[in-house]
Amino acid sequence: HRRRQNSRPAAVIPSMGLTARGRENRDGMRTGISFPKDVTIARQREVARLCEGAGIASLWANDAVGRDPFLVCQAWAEETEWLEIGIGVLQILTRSPVQVAKAAATLQEVAAGRFWLGLGVSQPAAMEWHGVEYGPPLGVARDAIAIVRAVLGGETTDYSGAALRSHGFRLGISPLPPLPPIYLGAMGQIGRAHV
Repeated sequence: HRRRQNSRPAAVIPSMGLTARGRENRDGMRTGISFPKDVTIARQREVARLCEGAGIASLWANDAVGRDPFLVCQAWAEETEWLEIGIGVLQILTRSPVQVAKAAATLQEVAAGRFWLGLGVSQPAAMEWHGVEYGPPLGVARDAIAIVRAVLGGETTDYSGAALRSHGFRLGISPLPPLPPIYLGAMGQIGRAHV
């Protein structure tokens, strides 16, 4: 998709009190919005269209107690042409890295290259919800990102890390969609380390 710059005067998104002045302001800042946890998909589709019309640069889903962030992003992608969409931040340990990469590749295809993937190790309390053992955060982050990158890059996995491993998987999508930008949401030990 060709990205178009929005140079219209300020626009207001009705009933949300949001105002945007194009995709990038004079200082190079871009405006993005993260949804509250309980907004219906029908309303989110509507707001995605309004955000794009107002020149908002991006919409962000979270992986907490609400709707599945990959499915929310898919709904936004299907309603828009150039609006960037992202997950900020997906809890790494609640899905295997291979499953995360498969979902990210599929969403990147649906979004025509507009998807951003945020990953994080979350916190012990959230892992309790899923019945998942909370592993060493730095090792989990390094391993998950290595596996996700390998899968998204079309490689056959052959990885054994300190916390996670994957062997023999190769993504069966042709052609491969563009690699989504991957960023790490981190605090503490991970935030200070170079992953």
